[in-house]
Amino acid sequence: HVLRSDAQNGRFQAEIAWERQHRQEQPIRFPRRGPSRCFGSLSRTIRAMEREIRYCTTEDGVRIAYCVEGEGTPLLWCPVFVESFSLADRHPVYGQLLAELSRRWIVVRYDARGTGLSDREVTDFSGAALAMDIAAVARASGLEPLAIWGNTLSGPRAIMYASLHPRSVSHLVLYDTFFRPEGSLPIAAANALADLARSDWRLAAQAVAGLVFAAIDDPALSQFLARESVALASVYEQSTNGHTVSAMAEEMYKNWDVTKHLSDVGCPVAEAQLDRGGEG
Repeated sequence: HVLRSDAQNGRFQAEIAWERQHRQEQPIRFPRRGPSRCFGSLSRTIRAMEREIRYCTTEDGVRIAYCVEGEGTPLLWCPVFVESFSLADRHPVYGQLLAELSRRWIVVRYDARGTGLSDREVTDFSGAALAMDIAAVARASGLEPLAIWGNTLSGPRAIMYASLHPRSVSHLVLYDTFFRPEGSLPIAAANALADLARSDWRLAAQAVAGLVFAAIDDPALSQFLARESVALASVYEQSTNGHTVSAMAEEMYKNWDVTKHLSDVGCPVAEAQLDRGGEG
């Protein structure tokens, strides 16, 4: 199985969707939102309605929402950014991937503190606090040991959790992530994101969503990617608020560095496009 970077994965999903829309065997087209599109939307809506929302509480008293779907080996999926699992079916990059995973795995997803259906009135977004979210969900699921998927900004918390709870983690997958913040976002960019999110969260959400598809330079996909970027920005915007994103961005350079925890990770680790903060 090939693990792709976020940009590659975004292009991969975009190409699939574009190909389906332009293949020679065109489906019957209905005016406006005809049956073909309505049935797809209805299917996603039904899945979301059937999803059982569960809650657990972290050691520091934060209420975390999570869900368990699928069959097979348990896999805990950490949020990539601030997206809520309740909106996952609208996620243009990972929505289809999560649907496929749930056919082969028991997929456990959760909303990080300050986002989605979890407690919003939170001030602690330290690496240790974010790892507490994982600990609470893993314990409440009753599926330990389980594999942990840490993607982009959730990589550090996944590493910290695996180092602190070695018996609870069977495998650790680190996908396009980092263990030092310098390897992901320059401090100037982190500060700029914090300022923009605090003053105009909608614009900040659009900027972050645009970055997901920025590396895809294909005129044939431009219009499609523009729509997907808008959809992704909407998921971000609805999942949390600018003050939470600002607080997270400011915390990155304070205590998200998990270098000292690396040697304590005892489970098998799969790395894909892992940036080591400039150190080979």
